[in-house]
Amino acid sequence: MGRGNSAPGRERLSAMQNTVIVISKPTLGTTLPEDSGFGAEMLEKFLHSLEKQPSRPRALLFMTEGVRVAVRGGPFELPVGMLGGLGVRLLCCRTCLAHYGIPEDRVLGEVGGMDEIIQVMGQASKVLHL
Repeated sequence: MGRGNSAPGRERLSAMQNTVIVISKPTLGTTLPEDSGFGAEMLEKFLHSLEKQPSRPRALLFMTEGVRVAVRGGPFELPVGMLGGLGVRLLCCRTCLAHYGIPEDRVLGEVGGMDEIIQVMGQASKVLHL
């Protein structure tokens, strides 16, 4: 196989593996208040679809209301936990958890400060914000 044939596939694979996704709310996209259930359903579908991909992001960063997505026993525990089990780093904002009264031992993944979150974002070649 020639070099030209294998490089494009590797580029796509490494691009996703060096991507970080920021989750800042428990819905996907912006919805009207009466459609928040639909937004949550769409975020769950997105996370489950991400599980099935051959290449996954380096990390999911949970900030502001997004920390609610990484709570044990919450509606997103299954897809978030599965992504963590598949090697995706899960990092929750410590200040955000404190603001919402969520104990650190109730979240999936790690808890870190803003300096660590910024470091993870800075090391990524792409940062996506949901």
